Amino acid sequence: MTTFELINNALKILNNHDFHYMMDDFAYTNGAIDRAHASMRHFVEVTNEIGGEIRDTLRDLWIATYNYSTCFGPMWVSSKAPKYKAEIAELTKKVNAYLAA
Repeated sequence: MTTFELINNALKILNNHDFHYMMDDFAYTNGAIDRAHASMRHFVEVTNEIGGEIRDTLRDLWIATYNYSTCFGPMWVSSKAPKYKAEIAELTKKVNAYLAA
């Protein structure tokens, strides 16, 4: 696979990942935990194939997306949400620059 395809694959995994799987009441019995862990492992495998600075940027994007997803709860929003949203936008711009090159 080319670097372009690997980056797109990593982004697809990230966009399809359920960051709220632990909130599922039946996560153990309906397989939500297993699917989330498999998604995380697959993302790591794909990013390891890319390597270098691109890999680090994609992993930072994963972490920023996770942090942003934890900013929201029932009747509550963290004050850190705008910070993480800006970080996601910055990292996304960096990833798009890799794709354009």
